[in-house]
This record gives sequence, structure tokens and C-alpha cells, in this order.
Amino acid sequence: MYTGIDLGSRYIRAVELDARGEKINLLRAALAPTPEGAMEEGRIRDFDRLAIALDKLLSAEQFVADRVAMSIFNPLVLVRRTRIPVMPEGQLKRTLLWEAKSLISFPPEEATIEYQVVSPPEGEPPQVDIIFAVVPTAMIEERVALAERLRLELTALDVEPFAIQRALVDISEERRNENVVVLHTGGSYSTMLIVEKGVFSLTRALPASKERREEDRDRLMREVRRFLDFYQTQLQQQGGSRGEIVNRLIVSGSRQDIAEFADYLGKSLGIPCEVASIEREQFDARSKETALNNLLSSFPLFVVAFGLALRERIAILEGVVE
Repeated sequence: MYTGIDLGSRYIRAVELDARGEKINLLRAALAPTPEGAMEEGRIRDFDRLAIALDKLLSAEQFVADRVAMSIFNPLVLVRRTRIPVMPEGQLKRTLLWEAKSLISFPPEEATIEYQVVSPPEGEPPQVDIIFAVVPTAMIEERVALAERLRLELTALDVEPFAIQRALVDISEERRNENVVVLHTGGSYSTMLIVEKGVFSLTRALPASKERREEDRDRLMREVRRFLDFYQTQLQQQGGSRGEIVNRLIVSGSRQDIAEFADYLGKSLGIPCEVASIEREQFDARSKETALNNLLSSFPLFVVAFGLALRERIAILEGVVE
């Protein structure tokens, strides 16, 4: 059983479930407003007020929280998929950090790097595909300190795009066979993600804007278009074909006009677009009805927390705490 906790600038969201059976046994799902200014761009800015708010939410909803997973992401975090020669682990981490130096905007000595090999060795000399994440160590330390303060058993820290992939793609057999784009909107930043037939391909965190709703809508549409153009260019450089079909665009997150926004994106980009959702049939009959109603009625808000809680069923990249 995992408890996924998503600390956002607008909401704290928590989902607790048991995913070991054929269907998901949902135990708890709840959210509460984040104290103003306590979280900004993925960083904890007011530790005491955030700790009190999270403790109140978990206590009021009777979360067990014996195994907790939290997410990490913001525009500073780097997540990449790359192909490199087979080499010893120590040399591999140094190589990845060297590759990341020109792409991160903080000192490498303040970074934590984690990776996973996602393909068998191929070619001569042998090479492997690797997904790696480079995270400011301070972001990890903040979450560890928060868990210690509340006496939570923090067993995993996960990069947010992987939690989103679990919740929206990996859980669906149909989507695992498609090229899927996700735009997860938030108060401090939005996350864009491409999953290529069930395999992580590309992600980017986009800082939020203080523009009016219509202007922000147009800005996000342009950013998604640029993101897709970059993806197509990468495919071409890797010997793929430009014009690879994107089967669907999924919109999730805290945007209030999310249905209207999804319709606008679909028409503007010429891609089938939908609001994130999940079917009741995915859940075991033992699931708590109150939790199920909370999750189903506000699923776009719960996507990250739900994906974190699914770690037991689907592991993409092992957390930096494990």
C-alpha cells in the first residue's frame, strides 16, 4: 500500500491505495488548500505552515501513510532519455552529470542524479537507452525533512512526469500502444510530457504566467506546439520520420476551465484532446465509496498523487530515496 502526496502551490493532494490485486483498492483520496506562499515552483517556502496543513489533511481523513511517495519537479529539474555506451555505474553517473552540465541552471555539486537503464545492450560497441533525472539536492532534503517532522515513512521520491505517466498512460492498455502528449497545468508551473507507445520520451516544466486567462490559454497552446515540433525534430535526427502521429493530448491539473481549454487545444493543434479521467471499473468493489467519489469527480486534480500511489503496480524510475 502506498500513499501518494502531491504538494502543489494551490492544493495538497493525497491518495492511498492498494494496487497489488487485479483491480485497484482505493482507500482514501482527499485534498486541501495549500497555505498561501507555502509552496512556490516546487519548493517549500513556509515549512511550518505546510507541515501543519499536511498533518491536518492526513489526520482528518485517517490516512495510514505507512509508505509515502512524494513528487519532485520544477523548471530546474532535468529529465532526459539518452543512448550511451555500456560502462561501470560510477563512470555512468559522472558521464550523465557531465552531459547535464550545460542543460541545468544550478551548480552540478548541488545536484542529485538518478538513472535507469531501459533497454538491453545493442550494437558494437554495445549501447543502452537510459532515462536519467537531475534534481537540486535541496528539493530532496526539504521533502525528507517534512516527512521526518510528521513521522511519515517516506519510501520514494518520484519525478512528477513519471507519476503522470503511470496515472494517465501506463494504467491503460489502449494508451500504452499510442503516442500520448500530456499537459498538466499548475499554479507555479505546468508539466508537458510525451510517452511513445508506453515509453517515456520527453518532458519539460513550463513556468506559470500571470496573464489573463485567454492570453495564458494562447501561450500554453503555443508552448505545446513548440514542444511537439521539438519532439518531431528529435525523431528526425535519430533517424525516425518527421510526422510521427500523436494519437491524443490529455489535459490535467488545476485549471478551472479545463474542459473548455482542452477543446480549444484540440481544435488549435489538430490533435484529439481530452480531459484526464479514469473509469470506475478500474477499481475493486472494496474501494471506499467516499474516496472513489472524490477521485472520480476531481481526477484532473489528483493525477500526480494517484500516479505516486500506483508505484507498487508500475515502476518507471526508482525514486532517489529507495
